[in-house]
Amino acid sequence: MFANYSSAFAFKIAPFSLTISSDAVISYSDAPSLTKTMGEDTRSAKRAEKKRKQLLRKQQRAKKFLKSRVGKWLIKRAIKKQERREKRWQRKYERKKKRWLAKGKDITKLKKKQRRGNVRTGVLLLIIGALFFFVLGTLSPFDIIGIIVAALGLFLILLYLLT
Repeated sequence: MFANYSSAFAFKIAPFSLTISSDAVISYSDAPSLTKTMGEDTRSAKRAEKKRKQLLRKQQRAKKFLKSRVGKWLIKRAIKKQERREKRWQRKYERKKKRWLAKGKDITKLKKKQRRGNVRTGVLLLIIGALFFFVLGTLSPFDIIGIIVAALGLFLILLYLLT
């Protein structure tokens, strides 16, 4: 605790003699107070409380905004867009159903196909993986991370192409 105080600290140097001064000798109780170290539990509890309060404030602001005139307008607009999107998909489905019936295909297999992959995300992950592999390739953990990220990107691209 007092490692940075040397034993010479207790001595007062006079011009010609070395004497021990009683006021220069310090006891443990007179030592300068070091900064109080907080326990890790206290820190994490305070941090968690702070984050909880921030989240609560954010939720209150969001509720207040959604109750405002602009918020209500945005909600109505989003609902209308969703309805239009559903109608558009329904029209596409009906057209495809007509074509399938004209060709004599089994329409029980006809359903809206959703693509599970994403080309843009896949290409982005592929590029990031290549950067990790080639640019930071001197360190082996980055090689492994680069290979994994690039493989994930290829997986997303293949999923998109196969579905």
